[in-house]
Amino acid sequence: MNPTQSLGLTKWQQRISVEKRRLEKRRLDMQSHVQKRNQLLVNPIKRLQLVKRHNYQ
Repeated sequence: MNPTQSLGLTKWQQRISVEKRRLEKRRLDMQSHVQKRNQLLVNPIKRLQLVKRHNYQ
């Protein structure tokens, strides 16, 4: 394997790891969002406010 090929490989590995990190972060964000929403389901008034806010965005 020549140096340019190995360099290209590490570049791809870096890009892939960055993508994985971003996906992981988004997944965690979604989890926390769902948890918040589930907490709001308990309180219908807060839930209504949230729904209205989302609809206007």
